[in-house]
Amino acid sequence: MIELLPKRFQRTIDLVNHAICLILMGLITWQGVLRALEMKEFGEASPNLQIPDYPFVFFLVLGCLALCLEYIRDLFRLAGGKKRDTSK
Repeated sequence: MIELLPKRFQRTIDLVNHAICLILMGLITWQGVLRALEMKEFGEASPNLQIPDYPFVFFLVLGCLALCLEYIRDLFRLAGGKKRDTSK
């Protein structure tokens, strides 16, 4: 349906969409770091094996950070007028 709109409007929609996604993933990343630090401080671990939980949360945060960087890269491409590569 979006393909029926003018190209300029499509790009604007993509920019807004990526900006919203970047903000949300940034908030998830920020809160994830805070939660992981809190887990480390209080020594939260798995009930049976007593494996610390915070390293796994940090890996999750790392993935969220990578997605944020991808959104930033896409925003620069869209702002520069290049169409997002969807062939992957």
